[in-house]
Parts: sequence; structure tokens; C-alpha cells
Amino acid sequence: MKTVTINEIADQSGVSIGTVSRVLTGNSDVNANTRKRIIRIIKETGFIPKVSKGKRNVIGLLINPEGVKMNDAYINQHLNGMYDASFSLGYDIVMIPLPWNTKEDIHEGILLEAILRGVKGVMIHQAMARAGALEIFRGSKIKTAVYQDQVEDSDISWIDHDNYHIMHRALQTLNEYGYHRIIFAANTPQYNHSGQERLRAFKDFSQTANVELKKLPIKGMNEEMLTNYFVRLLGQPDIFPFGITGINSYFVGPLYRALAITGTDPSGKIGIIGIDNADYYRYLNPPLSTIVHPFYEMGRKTVEILVRMINGEPAQGIMLDSDLVVRKSLVPAVASGKTTKQEMLVMA
Repeated sequence: MKTVTINEIADQSGVSIGTVSRVLTGNSDVNANTRKRIIRIIKETGFIPKVSKGKRNVIGLLINPEGVKMNDAYINQHLNGMYDASFSLGYDIVMIPLPWNTKEDIHEGILLEAILRGVKGVMIHQAMARAGALEIFRGSKIKTAVYQDQVEDSDISWIDHDNYHIMHRALQTLNEYGYHRIIFAANTPQYNHSGQERLRAFKDFSQTANVELKKLPIKGMNEEMLTNYFVRLLGQPDIFPFGITGINSYFVGPLYRALAITGTDPSGKIGIIGIDNADYYRYLNPPLSTIVHPFYEMGRKTVEILVRMINGEPAQGIMLDSDLVVRKSLVPAVASGKTTKQEMLVMA
């Protein structure tokens, strides 16, 4: 494959080499239309500046600097899998920050940064993909793989885990353990594909199980507000027994604090299933049952399918299975002695 030079970029753009250089270095002293034309030609030709040519094995990871919490269970597992796979395959990973801003000038800057770093492929999380990040690299020579989502584009690889069926299984397990009143955390932002799939499973299950759907207003609550909410909930004697699922580590802390504050022994009264398998869940009292998503494997396979694309193979989609681990936070419900209509309560 012929290497494109900066001279050719300048010729095709109808500008001087100096103007191309100013665009590459982020100099604002270039006419806006000229800048767009140069970036379009750079994107289409796959131009790699000389400063990056020594970095033959570089892939990028788009991250949102405001939204990433490095102590989140799933993020750490994703990153561990990605770095292990990239090391094995002889690739370096560079992190490219992308704020929640889909303006065109921001996209141009991200694309140029990737090109300057010699990036041949990028990994994009579901939320960023759905917020417009895919458009940054569409039509360029830089390959793209989306993780924790499914993409209907033959030029983009994707990898996801099965949120729908594992959530249906969790709800069914709660029901089988005797918890017919179930609280479901359904706070699903627009870009949260995983949350939307869990909510879809919940709605489908509520129909097949003949249960009533209710929404509880907790959207936008911080941890202190959530703790107070759970304290009030546990103070309602007629609520027991009930199950709760759909909760990640953000909800788990407030729930367990409320159990401690109220002195509530959940055994047989509350069946609890988390969704993100944080390492500390097994050390809680009681140890937390949880859905186990293959985050580490997803990280590894995201790198692997991206590298295969860089090496000329077609894009592909992969769906991974998830599992359910039952611990002491889920034991058979003790009947309240009252006949109650089956219902599901939704925290949304």
C-alpha cells in the first residue's frame, strides 16, 4: 500500500505544506473551510505524519474524562482484558479523551490526535458510540470496534454480552425463591444500551409473570438520597418479603447502609441480586448475589477483533454469555402471612 506524503495532502488540498502542518499541529490560524478540506483528505487517504511512522502497532481507546470512574468494577475488568490482549499481540494502547460534546470541531481534533499518534484502530464504548463518536472515524482508514453494544454497520466490529436473557433469568430466580414483589433499578440514560436491554427484559417478564409494574421516583438521587430512600422503604412492614435487582455498585452501598441503619436482617425478607460483580460483593454481609458479565473477556476480544480488522479481516460481531452467582443475599423468602398481589416496583 502506497504511503501518502504531506506533499500529496497539500497538492490535493490546494494549499502549501506549511498550511497542512499548521492544521496537524492544531494551529487556529487556518481558514475554517480550508481546515475542513484538509482534514477530509487526511481522513480519506489514511495519511500518517512522519512523527508517528515509528509507532506501527498502536490502537486507541476513546474515554470520557468526565464519566470514567477507574474504580468501577466493569471498567477495570475491561481495561485489564484490553491491556493483556494488546501486550500479547504486540500493540500499545493510547487513551484518547473525548468529552460529551459532539460538535464537529471537537471531532476534528480527536481524529487529528489519533492520526498524529499513529493509531490504526480505535475501541469505543457503547455510550460514546451512541453519543456520536462513531462519526469521527467513519470513512477514514482507522478501524473501529465498539464494545458493550451491537452495531448494524458492516465496517464496524462489535462485542456485547447478553443483558436481556441474564436479567430475565435473575427475575425468574427471584420469583422461584418466593419473591413476588420485586424492585427493579431501571435508571436507563439514553445512551445506556445495557440498561435498556435490562429494562426490556423486566417489562417482558412482568407480562409473562402477571405482575403489576410501578415506578418509584429516584432518578437523579445521590448516594445520601438513595440511602434515605432505602431507609424509608425498609420502614414499611407490609413491603416484605421483596426482591431487588438491576442494582450496580452505585445502589449497593446505599442499600447496605440502609440495612445497617435500620437493623434489618434481610435473610428471607429481601432477596438481592446485583448486576456488575464488583470484587467486594463477596465480602458484604450478606455476600451479594450478582449477575456476572464477562467484562475481562470482552476487553480481550475487543482488542483481538480490532487487530484482525487492521490485518485485513472483515468486521464481525460477537455476543458473550453472562452468568448468575447466587450467594447468601438470596435465600428462600419467608411468607408474610398475607396474600398480596404480585407486583414489581421500578426505581426509575
